[in-house]
Amino acid sequence: MHRFTDDFRRLLCPLSRKSFFSLCVAVTAGSLCAAAPSFAQTPLSDEIVKARGRSAANLIARRDSAALFARFTPEMVRAISQEQLRGLIEQVISDQTPLGSPITETVREQGGGIRAYVGEYRWRADRNLYLTFAFSPDATDKIAGMRIRPADEREAAVRKLGRDTVALIAAKNGKALFARFTPELAAKVPESTLQSVLDSTLTSNSPLGVVVSDDVEPAEDGYIRYSAVHRWRKEAKQNLSVAVTFEAGGSNRIAGLALRPELPQKPPTDPKAGYKQKARLMLPFAPGDEWYVAWGGGTRVQNYHVDYPNQRHALDLLVRKEGKTHSGEGKETADYYAWGRQIAAPAPGTVVGVVDNLPDNKPGVTTDTRNPAGNHVVLDLGSGEYALLAHLQKGSVRVKVGDAVKPGDVLGLCGNSGNSTEPHLHFHLQDRPKFTGDAVSLPVSFSAYSVNGKKAERGSPVRGQYLKQP
Repeated sequence: MHRFTDDFRRLLCPLSRKSFFSLCVAVTAGSLCAAAPSFAQTPLSDEIVKARGRSAANLIARRDSAALFARFTPEMVRAISQEQLRGLIEQVISDQTPLGSPITETVREQGGGIRAYVGEYRWRADRNLYLTFAFSPDATDKIAGMRIRPADEREAAVRKLGRDTVALIAAKNGKALFARFTPELAAKVPESTLQSVLDSTLTSNSPLGVVVSDDVEPAEDGYIRYSAVHRWRKEAKQNLSVAVTFEAGGSNRIAGLALRPELPQKPPTDPKAGYKQKARLMLPFAPGDEWYVAWGGGTRVQNYHVDYPNQRHALDLLVRKEGKTHSGEGKETADYYAWGRQIAAPAPGTVVGVVDNLPDNKPGVTTDTRNPAGNHVVLDLGSGEYALLAHLQKGSVRVKVGDAVKPGDVLGLCGNSGNSTEPHLHFHLQDRPKFTGDAVSLPVSFSAYSVNGKKAERGSPVRGQYLKQP
């Protein structure tokens, strides 16, 4: 587990995998039953969203479908009738299965200015009920989306396992926690290291407090992850996020564990907001290759880089086939589809930085935080714009400082060097040649490429897109 220092914020964060050292945990909200329009108004505060959500939940508890329907937006009214709403509520809430008190309440971003309330309520003896209500940023208190979802049996079981595990963390019981580790995790993280992390993270001044929110989500390869946010540093008004990944197949063994301070409510101000890129960029890989955007975009959900000024607009690109980034078990670098792919110059420029002698990491096992960019190339594109292409394969770089390159020239091969847990390409623009904490990331756009099979004249890639250079 990484220590929580300011220095870490200057590192390239590795792609998240089933590892104790994983620090990037994404929690996604369930879909809503109706799409909501965009609003260019001041976002609702957490307090307002929670108050509106509780009010709507109270109507469900009372089975007052008429009052609830009266709060629907026109889009919701077109999506579901009052009679359908009444039938839905009566199927779920009865004298035998009333809606109990809330256990956790979370506010989530849904895009387009919409914010959603997600409440976990006591319901049945063997499972709880989730209520989601989305609200638009206006003063009408209208419901722009709604979802009622019982926890399934597996989810309920994992939630209990997660909460039991968190209780061990709160008690700093490293021995009992270590006993539940898978052999693979135990081999990476000795019990003494685990205990040291618990003791240094949870102190008398910063104990693990009450749960603010928690969630269960599928992880890769059949694993399942429990995530929770707890009160932590009261004076600093900072919470602690806990993520526990459980082994596939219904086992209660812990395959991954991560603790990290919750980030501020909003990312830091972007000093380059509105910046107009001077260079015309092509995608930084070979024509015909298709790459997947693992991280990219302007929000935390799309791109964890937004919290780090020197890589705020960065992209992490990898290759996916049938939903996976590797063949077999992915234990070796050669198992990964991105490994050894050609990395190309995205624009005319001059090479001003090269590193080529760092080792490639064993996927999911080792990383090099002292050299976060690993083997890399920095290009001076002119007009104060510099391109960083990071995590290249050892010994693969084909250029040297002072070389002039043109678009499409091969710079090196995709590798897994630096602070990286699997082969991928980290790409961003910055305002100076050195990758340091003082560098400022610049907005990035590309020209003449395809996105999910459709031509794009110009655009900025976001998480979840497949990109191809014609």
